[in-house]
Amino acid sequence: MSGRNQQREIDKTFDHLHAFLEKQPEWQKKCDDLLNRYLDAVARQLGKSRDSVMAALFNGPYCDMAWKFLYEEMVAVAWDNQPSCIEEYLGKRGWRESVAGRRFLREMHSTELAIWEVIDTDPGKSVHLRQPGSDNPPIEVSERSASKTLERWTSLVARVISLGDNRIFSGGILSYTPNDGHQLHQLVLDNPAVMEKHGEFSNTAFSLWAMRIILGADSTIPELFNNDRERVVINQYRFPLNSSIDELLPRLQQHPEFHLEANGDDQRQWCWLRLDDDKEISGTVLGILRIGEKYIHLETNSVERGERGVALLKSLFGNDIGQAIGVLENTDSLFATAMDPLIEEPDSELQEQPELLAVIKAHLDRHYLKTLDEAVPLLDNLTPRECAANPDMRPQVIAWLKTLEINNGKSEQSYDFRWIWDELGLSAC
Repeated sequence: MSGRNQQREIDKTFDHLHAFLEKQPEWQKKCDDLLNRYLDAVARQLGKSRDSVMAALFNGPYCDMAWKFLYEEMVAVAWDNQPSCIEEYLGKRGWRESVAGRRFLREMHSTELAIWEVIDTDPGKSVHLRQPGSDNPPIEVSERSASKTLERWTSLVARVISLGDNRIFSGGILSYTPNDGHQLHQLVLDNPAVMEKHGEFSNTAFSLWAMRIILGADSTIPELFNNDRERVVINQYRFPLNSSIDELLPRLQQHPEFHLEANGDDQRQWCWLRLDDDKEISGTVLGILRIGEKYIHLETNSVERGERGVALLKSLFGNDIGQAIGVLENTDSLFATAMDPLIEEPDSELQEQPELLAVIKAHLDRHYLKTLDEAVPLLDNLTPRECAANPDMRPQVIAWLKTLEINNGKSEQSYDFRWIWDELGLSAC
């Protein structure tokens, strides 16, 4: 049976199970009790009412995730040593289901919830998972939708079930940041009874997930800073041209901080890039310069960068440009237009400049290769190579690498760290 036909049979079986559940008053009461118990645990932690917690989770974008997880707990978990809803359904109505549907329900009932860490993804096809602290090779789980958005080191709480040679999620998945996933894993290690007591782990996992969702929704818009710790305020400056473009371009071409966009055949758009201490290009775009027929436009993401950019252009062009006229845009408007709240500027400008991206990547490659043989304070002043070679220090260098990748996700240019794992012999970790 193809994957799509199998999924149709599973969906049909779920519909039948739900219809059965709705006609059983005893099971309705048990499900309501479970729902209230999970919501009350979150409400107590947050000092809120059950109704407000329910509204926050079920009236927003996380409704589907919360409901699927709780519904699975309702039907898959045994109650007071009594058969679960799935067991009762299969005993009474299982004959009407397809082989694939019955197998799915049995696997979901017998499979325990677990914490998983995303090791890699094949977008649109599958995710590769491993349980935290395990030395086993990652397992591949077929997943078309989530595989397009999940990032490496994201933590998940889910049931992974086997259907023949294929592994799939049972349906209910809770996702966590790497830090929250580590916190949940550590809680389980410190309190083994959490996994042994009936329903304790799922309740704990759901509470941590729900609290993060609700606290995030209740929080005020954060103040954003770029990587110079300057408040993010979009600055746009316009300088009148007092000379021809042909007189200005040679000066831009000779200045090491200005680089023509790869697709800028008319030499009208330039990137203003930061140089490091060795006068090499770093990965930070300080501003974008556009040259029009009558004006030069400069855009930066902080007042301080704007002031530095204005001073730089005046020193470069002198009286060939006029007095700058500036416009500021506050960060509230950026959120209002759904801009992703990154620490740095978005990378849409860079993605259309393959030549510039190649220069930046080459610089970062050299930087990280050099770092592997330098003492790192977070690694007790040992080098990453030394830690990778020492079994006792290996967990620390793995945590350091994960931190690099996680922080890289907040920067303006995505960087692939996989070669570093290979270089240190940690690819299998």
